[in-house]
Amino acid sequence: MRPGCPARTPAPTPSGPSRRSRSCWPWPAAPGRAPASTNSPNTACWSAGPCWRSWRTTVRPPARSRRPGWVHGDFHPLNVLYRDAEPTAIVDWDRLGVHPRAEEAVRAAAIFFVRPCGTLDLAKVAAYAGAYRRTCHAGADELAAAVHRVWWERLNDFWMLTWRYQLGDRRTDPQFPAAAALAVWWTREYRAVRNAFTG
Repeated sequence: MRPGCPARTPAPTPSGPSRRSRSCWPWPAAPGRAPASTNSPNTACWSAGPCWRSWRTTVRPPARSRRPGWVHGDFHPLNVLYRDAEPTAIVDWDRLGVHPRAEEAVRAAAIFFVRPCGTLDLAKVAAYAGAYRRTCHAGADELAAAVHRVWWERLNDFWMLTWRYQLGDRRTDPQFPAAAALAVWWTREYRAVRNAFTG
């Protein structure tokens, strides 16, 4: 077991609504639409069952946090160059644009401080977020909104699966276990993550 990573526990056996929801594939092609085949035995499940309720609540993004500004757009460890332990340059500016600044800060923390098992080092997140709030004069409400938005994005982001199964590109395969685990862990520890950012 890696330091800071909880021991694995067996997943509970699905029963009741959760068993039913597992049978409700495939997901709709677009928000608010039923599965492509209206003759599918799952159509009734989608119209009234737990899958549709889950999809309906998940697919609507929360409101964007305020205070837009110029952001890098793809800030992660591979885009930071170092000399010894000191950062010397930030590269890969093709996604530069005006976006909510706090969301960029939360996304960066979720990349910089994720452990291999898919949990965040919340002590480091709290120190980072505290420095961000002091430097950028960001309030707790702004950070809370950004945490919620980025969490929602993580739940609905399948780019690694798109690369692998649609593009046949397996370069992201090593990243997938931690990314998938982070979405689950973040959902379970939502309040702790929010509190680490908001102080």
